[in-house]
Amino acid sequence: MNRASWVELDRGVRRIFAVGSLAALMAVPFVAARAQLERTGDGFLFHRPQGSLSLRAGYSRANASSDLFALQEKQLTIGPRGFDALSLGADLRFNTTRRIDVGLSLDGTVRSHASEYRDWLDQNNKPIEQATSLSTVGFSANLTYDFRDRGRAISNFAWVPAQYVPYIGAGGGVIYYDFRQKGDFVDFTTNNVFADELSSSSWAAMGQVFSGVAYTMNARYSLISEARYTVSSAKLKMDYRELGRIDLSGLSLNVGTSIRF
Repeated sequence: MNRASWVELDRGVRRIFAVGSLAALMAVPFVAARAQLERTGDGFLFHRPQGSLSLRAGYSRANASSDLFALQEKQLTIGPRGFDALSLGADLRFNTTRRIDVGLSLDGTVRSHASEYRDWLDQNNKPIEQATSLSTVGFSANLTYDFRDRGRAISNFAWVPAQYVPYIGAGGGVIYYDFRQKGDFVDFTTNNVFADELSSSSWAAMGQVFSGVAYTMNARYSLISEARYTVSSAKLKMDYRELGRIDLSGLSLNVGTSIRF
């Protein structure tokens, strides 16, 4: 098996792992919630929740401050916001005290950009074009603190959720990135144009801080609005190893829904 085949196989395994992890993260509380649907009253639960699952989506504003991004903006028609992305995430939280949760988070971003060289044309005076993409998948463990109690017990048999609950949190974990460019490129030593696919991918450590508000819709579900900042950088490898590190930090603004179980 040649190098290209191994790269494709490795990429496929990583994607399957990411999708499988997300599916597993989502499945556990839904199974529990389904088993307890009959235990939901009119605006209240018949038990204190053990945790929650949140699904969110939004906009990720990339810092993009490393040499790799500076080179892309200088040579290609990719602007300073060209690496902003769609943000997706899931959070599984377990209640440990009235206001503190421990949990796991899965976050991903996907961005792609069609580009061309700013100052170069091919021998037919046509643009020299590429497709550039950057995707990330992050796994983290975290602590969350609620600024007010999530709800109150009315008796031994009824629990009513609070109308809204502001929260903050922090955590750490690992992040995987895949940076890829496919198309035509200029060899600046010979000025020749050649077709190729260039890539770099690797794992790195990451940290996160986040803050948001959960708004109760009914006894089981809430709407959430959240800001999450990720701090990370990773070594560039393969075709981009001479450029040092890639900045993976950024701010994501998300909305979503949460289900108690």
